[in-house]
Amino acid sequence: AKLLQLLPPKKTQYSVLQRPKVVDFVVSCQTYEGGIGGEPFSEAHGGYTFCGLAALQLMGSLDNKDEDPSSSSGRPKLDVPALTGWLARRQMTYEGGFSGRSNKLVDGCYSFWQGGAMAIASSFWTQHTTTSSSTVGVYNEDDDD
Repeated sequence: AKLLQLLPPKKTQYSVLQRPKVVDFVVSCQTYEGGIGGEPFSEAHGGYTFCGLAALQLMGSLDNKDEDPSSSSGRPKLDVPALTGWLARRQMTYEGGFSGRSNKLVDGCYSFWQGGAMAIASSFWTQHTTTSSSTVGVYNEDDDD
């Protein structure tokens, strides 16, 4: 937190993290693929995705629900549908295991990282059901008409 300058100035008596900065940083690490990298503009990785997603969930900021809806802060939200899709694409069909990054081989440790992240994302979807199946990228036979 000190390296990222997320701690408040020394003048204050509080040593808590500045939550909006943490949320903004984690969201800024989400890649075009949907996963989360170790820093902005880096490759998405299973371990970082789990840690970023878990941090947002633990802070109650996965969907920025603590933010005042009338505020115009312009704070972006984590793209959970893209993240869920990225996680699902990490399971390889031939080996059956999980890879940590796109176009990489499977590794047993990613069963924990990707599985844990999928459990957190699943709890998000359980709390935020939607009527549009296309929002979460689910194939629906009725869409072929």
